[in-house]
Amino acid sequence: MERNETEQILAQIMKKRSGIDFMKEKLLQDEKLLGHKIRMTARELLYAYLDIENAFEIKIPEIAITDGNFDTFSNMLHIVTEQLPQ
Repeated sequence: MERNETEQILAQIMKKRSGIDFMKEKLLQDEKLLGHKIRMTARELLYAYLDIENAFEIKIPEIAITDGNFDTFSNMLHIVTEQLPQ
């Protein structure tokens, strides 16, 4: 899967869960999802996590969550890209 396709699928999931189109709102891609600009709820972030694992058929490493790296659209894209088969 190409990075652009991965980004589009992730953006669709995040639009559903956050209401933000990260493909159009590029400046928000590095903002904290639970922060004051995006204001996602922890519940919606959990649903996004499950949606991402199902859509890409991957397992997001626990360390990505516990280290706080699953916190922005850009970081999510990086994590998903790393987990996809080459």
